[in-house]
Amino acid sequence: MQQKAQDRLLSDLSPPVHPEKPLKIFLMSYRSMPLSAAREGQRVRILSLPSHPALEQRLASMGVKPGSEVEVLRRGYPGGILHVACGMLEFMLRQDQAKDMQVAPIVR
Repeated sequence: MQQKAQDRLLSDLSPPVHPEKPLKIFLMSYRSMPLSAAREGQRVRILSLPSHPALEQRLASMGVKPGSEVEVLRRGYPGGILHVACGMLEFMLRQDQAKDMQVAPIVR
């Protein structure tokens, strides 16, 4: 029962949660995983962007930032690209890029 309450809390969060605590640190106490581990069709909330500056800038320019909800539409096998949607925007990420992004599952 407690896990369901935590999942509901996580899905209702909107950044910033605590101005003195970055969203990433606050949410890392919940279940988190790399984006590359998300299943096809799963909706997740982004906790952190990759550390590569050019990719971080590209994602930010598309409006993909910590706190955004994304859905994994398709996965390339084996170890291929991820087809991801953020609102009306769809984009692709390589597996190594997706491994650098921490996400938390959204339970509806």
